[in-house]
Amino acid sequence: MITRCTPGPTPLPSPLFPVSNLTIDWYEQYANNPSLNFHTSENYPSDFWTQIPHNLIRISPGETFVWATHRGVVRFFHHSKSNQTGYAGRTFTVLDTEGVEHSFKGPWSSRAGAFNNFRLPCGPCVEGTLYTPQYSCGLSFSFLVKELDPLFNSLPTLPATSFHPSGRMTLVPQNRFKEEELYFEPCLLLPSGQFWHKGNPFPT
Repeated sequence: MITRCTPGPTPLPSPLFPVSNLTIDWYEQYANNPSLNFHTSENYPSDFWTQIPHNLIRISPGETFVWATHRGVVRFFHHSKSNQTGYAGRTFTVLDTEGVEHSFKGPWSSRAGAFNNFRLPCGPCVEGTLYTPQYSCGLSFSFLVKELDPLFNSLPTLPATSFHPSGRMTLVPQNRFKEEELYFEPCLLLPSGQFWHKGNPFPT
């Protein structure tokens, strides 16, 4: 079951691209967590992050957490000199906030929960997929939660289906991995003010 919100001729407000469709894939036949999907008619530029300043957090002498934000989208990865086999050993070159160039061989993509645990000034992020004409299979991104608030606040209430009750798409925080990592899960905000999560019974 995929819940789709189609705004019609006026795209939904988005920090990155005009969003023509916003969907939640509930994976109702599986144990997967629901996924958030953005659909746009614009293409994603291949050099998007080339000139964006990146922040470097030195975790230890051989470990660095690298992150950047632009128009509500977050990019981050973890580099360890003891294990440089991430991304098949590909080297990433970034500019830091002072314009100095740094290269990282074989970093690992990390995950939203790890990013959120740093408690950065930009706030937490949520994982999602962006579908464009050139990437019909989707690109994995993380989006700043605070930048998505206007988008979710603008959504209409969706009609009930056989899988979920009537409600408006939104995000709620939850802790995973022994309550140690913060994530945001797509769910529905009901007219009563309650949240409906995948697997919950319908409200009575």
